[in-house]
Amino acid sequence: MTEQWQQRSQVAIPLQAVEVKLFQVAPSRRPDRRGEKSLLDVERGIEIDWLGSHGPMGGEIFIMRWNGMIFSADTRIRSVGKKEDDTRLVDVYRFSGRMDQADEATPLIPVPKATEDAALLLFSEAMLVFGGFFSGLSKPDGKYVVDVNGARRTLRSFGYADAS
Repeated sequence: MTEQWQQRSQVAIPLQAVEVKLFQVAPSRRPDRRGEKSLLDVERGIEIDWLGSHGPMGGEIFIMRWNGMIFSADTRIRSVGKKEDDTRLVDVYRFSGRMDQADEATPLIPVPKATEDAALLLFSEAMLVFGGFFSGLSKPDGKYVVDVNGARRTLRSFGYADAS
């Protein structure tokens, strides 16, 4: 099957020509996270675990594993727009990556900027699926939005055709 390149926010990401790969909420595959939910995209090799919240100030903490790299992220959700539509903006305010090390004695290897930009786009897509604690797919399209490089995106803009 041939690949096509689709331009997404100035970062080229390879996609299969026939199908769009999507995140799903599924049980974590990690032994230390048994019984917990994760966001998985098996075909693209991505697993995102929710680690917890920041307490009374709000915000969520995540770890994303992709192609031998680990990215940590902090997010906040805030209401935007008119009260009757109750649109929620997912704000990714800290996102950083490194190569997954075999042991803690190995120095951290940073991820190249272009790779981190691609990972941020994938993570942003996953945050729309996460929504309000793994509920994004059960909400109407546009309930949750994410700002990626100045462009607001919804589930439908990432190819989730069946978004409500």
